[in-house]
Amino acid sequence: MVLRRLPIGFLLWICLPLLFVVSCSLFAPTRSATMTMNIEELSNGYLVHIVTSRPVGEVSTVISSGNWLLITIADSTIAPPPLESVDSPLVDSLEVTSFESALQISMHLTKTVDTIDVIHRIPSTDIMISLFVRKDSPPSPG
Repeated sequence: MVLRRLPIGFLLWICLPLLFVVSCSLFAPTRSATMTMNIEELSNGYLVHIVTSRPVGEVSTVISSGNWLLITIADSTIAPPPLESVDSPLVDSLEVTSFESALQISMHLTKTVDTIDVIHRIPSTDIMISLFVRKDSPPSPG
């Protein structure tokens, strides 16, 4: 068997495009995951159902001053949902902020929430957040 030397130009013509494709796939940011969010009114409160196109990590919630519900999803590769995607009498304002290591959804609530329960198994694509309100719950202050 006779081995021939290949011209350096031929090797560069084959190797450089291959190297470019491999480096792009390894180092390109992946923001292709998407999410949807629906809010359903129940007899004892509301259910926020978030579905992502790929599994996410830890989810935390808190009610801050001014009656803002802050939902933090510890996964920076999720594209935020469109702001007009939430149509509920519970929410009068919605803000979405992407951080380097998390996505935060801030919802200004129109009712006072007594208890929050997050149902999410890590890793999973489903996030359920139960917001319990009293029947005689007055509108939230400002």
